[in-house]
Amino acid sequence: MKILRKKTSFGTFHYTLYRRKKTGVYSFRVIHDQTKTIIATYSTHQDLEKKARLEATAQFNALDLEQIYRTFLAKRVQVPSPELRAHASKPKKSSKDHSTKEAPWTPVEVFPQSDLSHLYTVGELQNMTVGAYVQAFWDPQRSPYINDRINMRKPLSGKYVHDNQKNAKNYFRTDRVMRTLPIRILQYTDLEDFVRRLIVIGKTPYMLRHILDTLRPALTWGSLHTICDSISFKKLPIPEPEEDHPRGILNDDEFNRIFDLDAIPIWFTKDGAPHISVRPTGKKLTKEEEDNPVIFLREKLYVLLGLFLGLRKGELRALRWSQIDFENRLISIKENVVPLDPIKEPKTKSQRIVVLPQRLLPILEEAYATAKILDAADPDSFVLINERDSHQPVGDNISDAWVHILRAIGISKEEQESRHLVFHGTRHFYVTKLLDAGLSPHQVGKLSGHRVLKTIERYGDHTTQEALERAKVALNQ
Repeated sequence: MKILRKKTSFGTFHYTLYRRKKTGVYSFRVIHDQTKTIIATYSTHQDLEKKARLEATAQFNALDLEQIYRTFLAKRVQVPSPELRAHASKPKKSSKDHSTKEAPWTPVEVFPQSDLSHLYTVGELQNMTVGAYVQAFWDPQRSPYINDRINMRKPLSGKYVHDNQKNAKNYFRTDRVMRTLPIRILQYTDLEDFVRRLIVIGKTPYMLRHILDTLRPALTWGSLHTICDSISFKKLPIPEPEEDHPRGILNDDEFNRIFDLDAIPIWFTKDGAPHISVRPTGKKLTKEEEDNPVIFLREKLYVLLGLFLGLRKGELRALRWSQIDFENRLISIKENVVPLDPIKEPKTKSQRIVVLPQRLLPILEEAYATAKILDAADPDSFVLINERDSHQPVGDNISDAWVHILRAIGISKEEQESRHLVFHGTRHFYVTKLLDAGLSPHQVGKLSGHRVLKTIERYGDHTTQEALERAKVALNQ
């Protein structure tokens, strides 16, 4: 029996009420008319404390469902009291027991106000300025958009939300127009003027796109909820970016010099406490100390794992001993460390198995022996040891190892900058080596964790000195 019909920005929905003849139990469903999707169900025989089961979808919003249900209650459609539900669940004994069904009925609030009161309502968002709206949209505690993504099992990463929060605070809340302009009257020309103001204060084309990427999903979601008009970003006056400098990669000689570097595996204090690294506190290094840094095994291992395996920073920090198969010389890449998030699966769901090269094996075995001394060699411990807690990944400052290692082999900071040598270039080095060895882009993508072949082509677009020498030999024959 159809009891309520409602049109929303997501389409038309209706409630359908059912009654089971044998038990006398009532249940209802919220159904999307066009897709026939069941948005929510509730049955009177369920525990009232559990309330209803809500399945958020891209076509429906929990706030609208709450509003529809309150209208449902206003029409005085009631469900059985707990006493009647308890009776309905018992087996039928005799016709005399049917008199219990005359027990009083009481309305049940499936979505109490406290469940959703922490979220911004559409009405509240409609009355905000652009700056306040963008900041509210990226509020991880109160944003209905972020809450819906969690319900859809597609949560946004903590770093992504954090970066957008910073942009909302630094650019939209502080802009003289965006902080006062109501979101409901925002127009394309307002965005044009906003971009021009950002250019005047020196924002690069890359940064302009980064800032607008904070606004784009907020306006898309807002237009679906009648908070603001839909606005296209295609014709905004964003300058073309300067020619992108490809990341540089090391040559074979530099790679071999890193491999041959002497590294300190472990050292002990006077009290016998073991350590695997040292950080000067408050001491400014001399030029000689900067150019000839002391290298520790953990730093060297971090760089060599990147060069030999092509792993991302987060994948390196998340690598555990249980993932290394020394016997078969294979490594399983299963986890990734991302700032502001718990350990999760690798980027783009790129779980994979990579080859452990024979040349890397002795260094890993030395690292494992060091881990045993530190009681950090159990299967769940991390390969890059965290001295404070071996069951926690090493801090992000391990990435400083890249600069130290390059200085140790004679590549100054100025040369690193001019050649665009960054740690992510180790993945370029890895991909280039595999392509030069004759593997297909598809095979390389399986090993490097790339799902888009165009990325492989871009990573492998390096003409190494070794390739040039082989070309000379071939042409001179």
